[in-house]
Amino acid sequence: MLVLASLTNLITACTEGTREMPGSRANAVLAQLLQGEIDAEVGRMNPTWSPGLIPQAPDNARAWLGEIDDVVARCRYGPRNRSKHNLMEYDVTLRGGERINGVFSGQRCLYGVAQPLVMRVRFAQGRVGEVLTDGRERRAPVEAAVPELQKLAESVVRVDWMRRPALYFPPEKSAADIAREWEQGRR
Repeated sequence: MLVLASLTNLITACTEGTREMPGSRANAVLAQLLQGEIDAEVGRMNPTWSPGLIPQAPDNARAWLGEIDDVVARCRYGPRNRSKHNLMEYDVTLRGGERINGVFSGQRCLYGVAQPLVMRVRFAQGRVGEVLTDGRERRAPVEAAVPELQKLAESVVRVDWMRRPALYFPPEKSAADIAREWEQGRR
């Protein structure tokens, strides 16, 4: 009986509600804050502070941002869904028309606690050109939006890490390289 109830709840959670889409109100303050978060994220890609990244990683991230047309931040299932599976996701559209949907943010949409920041971010030449919302962010202090903007900046920059890791990380060692290290006794 418990299994049946859990299955019913899961099916309801996955199908209930429609996705909430961003509004059409431009917010210059959010655009400025988001650009600052993106600049900070790219700045942290220095191999000194982020061991494992190659020195060209920040330049490659800036080039990646130049390929982005817009990003929509939305909740997976919409405002009526209160399940833990209703996650904030990002849909990235590239200038060439390619779409990358459902980029995982790791953040839940907790409508009962605070409305998530559903927005459309339009990029121009690798920089935030415009942020469109329905205006809900104006009901809270400016600093309340910063964690969501930080998460968006991190997620959008790292999408390319997964798509093209060779632009950010040194090549993996081949079996021959590993065998040679063992023969030489290197750590």
